[in-house]
Amino acid sequence: MRVSPLGNTSRLTARVVVTAILSVLGGGFHFVDNRILPYCSRYSVELSESDLTLVWSTIAGSLFIGAAFGAYIMSKILEIYGPKRGILCSALVLLLSTPLAGLSHLISSPELFVLSRLLSGVGVGMGTTAQGVFLAEISPVAYRGVVGSFGGFSTNVGFILASALGLPDVFGSKTLWAYAFYIEALPCLVGNTLYYLLSVGLSPISIEK
Repeated sequence: MRVSPLGNTSRLTARVVVTAILSVLGGGFHFVDNRILPYCSRYSVELSESDLTLVWSTIAGSLFIGAAFGAYIMSKILEIYGPKRGILCSALVLLLSTPLAGLSHLISSPELFVLSRLLSGVGVGMGTTAQGVFLAEISPVAYRGVVGSFGGFSTNVGFILASALGLPDVFGSKTLWAYAFYIEALPCLVGNTLYYLLSVGLSPISIEK
């Protein structure tokens, strides 16, 4: 695995900071209450409040199951392709999985929502694993702790934004919650678009092949 030339400088440059910010884009995820998916009407099952809580907790927990699997996958990707392409792989997984959550509302499919949460977990696990390695590679030794904290900071910002988007007055309603997941895909789209522009030479900033 080659060390990025960004880490050879002894100063914390704007390029390092911007690269670190872009590398953690797409690592956040939304926790939105989606019990309105028509499980009961589809399967003609009557669930009590405690049963609903159990079902929703299981669905929410599926994200962390996926995250554990994603972290394992990323360990193999890092060995072969390195952390930069690993981050791009995680962003692609999240770019696929997050719209599926919104689509599950459109077609009234709780199964699709569960699949979306599992895939999102895989993407999150892949991203958080690769981010730590990549940030350590690109940061100057004197600022490695500061740059390395970007990953945890972005996760906390993601929790705050998720809580805000989940408010009843924003997207936390029966008709609007799906849009929160569409918004979640935007950082992943931005990161992959910038990488594409760099790779085809449409940006003055070169990218290591």
